[in-house]
Formats: sequence, structure tokens, C-alpha cells
Amino acid sequence: MKTVLLAVDGSPCAQRATRFVADLLAGRPGVRLIVLNVQPPVMAWQVSAYVTAEMVNQIHERLGHDAIEPSRVLLDERAIPHERLQLTGEAGTVIAGVAKEENADLVVMGTRGHGTVASLVTGSVAMKVLHLVETPLTLVK
Repeated sequence: MKTVLLAVDGSPCAQRATRFVADLLAGRPGVRLIVLNVQPPVMAWQVSAYVTAEMVNQIHERLGHDAIEPSRVLLDERAIPHERLQLTGEAGTVIAGVAKEENADLVVMGTRGHGTVASLVTGSVAMKVLHLVETPLTLVK
């Protein structure tokens, strides 16, 4: 295993997925770990004329940082080297795209994130990734 992609959203389930990855990679130097957070795009009709693109970018940056931070702390405590990546888009599609682009050997993510109500309407991110990803996927409950 050379590259692992860990998709997180800051939820308790994402923290369990982070602990799973930390346990998996303990004592395995040389494995590249990418910790990914995907923020949903903001549609023009959702914001007023007073919100600039720069303000939206700053919000995405802060929310992405906040979502990755608990995982970063845990991985740093366990001395697991990792890269952090924050992107914007439809989460399932972006996660699968990054997995392919980075030639991930494994994708790990939680089964339930912060978007529980949204997932009832639009479908689960985990299910979308399951259908789109071409690499092994581990879902942590």
C-alpha cells in the first residue's frame, strides 16, 4: 500500500475513520496519507449581492480547516505523516476523482457525516463514493 485517501468532515464518524487509519498505518513508514475535506459549492442564488467570491472562499477555507483539524490532531499525536487537502464540489464525485488522480490504494471514510438531513434528500456521500471509486473503499461506522 502506497497511498491512502482519508475523507473527513469533522464528524464523530470521521474521527472513528481517522483512528482506523492511524491504527492501520502505525509502524508502516512510507505510506502516503492524504486527508481530504470537500466543501459544497455555494450557488449564486444562495448568497446576497453583498457576499463576494473571496468571502465564500474564506468561509470554505475556515470550514475545511475546522473539519480536518480533529483528524490532524489525532494523526500528529500518533506521529502519522499526512498531507491535507481542501476542495470544493460535490463530495462523492470529488472524493472519487481525488482517489483516481492520486492513485490511491485505499479510500477510507465514515458512513455518516454532518450532512445527515441532506443525505436523505440527495443520497449518501458514502454510497456515491462506493459507486464511483475504482479502488478499495473502507467505510467506518
